[in-house]
Amino acid sequence: MDELEDVLSSVGACVRVKGTLSQAEAELRRKEHDTVRRVERDIENKFQFNTAIAAMMELVNTLYATKDDLRGSAHGPRLLSSAISSLLVTLSPIAPHVCEEIWDRMGYTRNLAAEPWPAYDLDALKTDEVTVVLQVNGKLRSQITVAANASQEDIQSQAMNDQNVSRHIEGKTIVKTIVIPGKLVNVVVR
Repeated sequence: MDELEDVLSSVGACVRVKGTLSQAEAELRRKEHDTVRRVERDIENKFQFNTAIAAMMELVNTLYATKDDLRGSAHGPRLLSSAISSLLVTLSPIAPHVCEEIWDRMGYTRNLAAEPWPAYDLDALKTDEVTVVLQVNGKLRSQITVAANASQEDIQSQAMNDQNVSRHIEGKTIVKTIVIPGKLVNVVVR
C-alpha cells in the first residue's frame, strides 16, 4: 500500500472518467467494473464468496500490473484510487475491519460501512478484442486474440491458420468445426 500512497486520493468507487483512455487505463477500468459486477452477482444472488474473492484477487493483480504505467498518465491516479475504493467496498462485507482501516488511510472521512455499493458501467465492460480458445477434439491446443465483433468465418479462418492447430489436424479428416464467437473454436477430426 505504501507504494501507491503518493498517487491515491479519495475519489470514490467506480468513478466516471471523461476523455480517451490509454490501453492500461482502459484495462484497469474494465477490470474494476467487471469485478464489481461479478462480486455483486456472486454475493447477492449465489452466496458464492469464494468466486467473489477470486474476482477481487484478479483486480488486485491488474492493479499491480498497471500501477507503474498509470502513475504518470492523465487519468491514472484517479483510476487507481477508484479501483482501490471499489475493491475496498466490495471486500468490506467479507473483511470489514481491515477494509475500514485502509479506507480511512485513503483519506475518506465517512465510514466505509455507510458507503453505497458501487454501480458498474456496462460501457466500461466492453472490449475491442477477446481471447478465443482453440481446441482439437476437445483438447486445448492454442489461443488467439480476435476483434470482439469478428464473424464466425473470420474466427474459424484464424483458428485454422494457427500453427499449433494446423499441426494437430494435418493429415486428418475434419468432421466438423464448432465456433462459439468470443469463446472457443473446437475442430473435430478423425
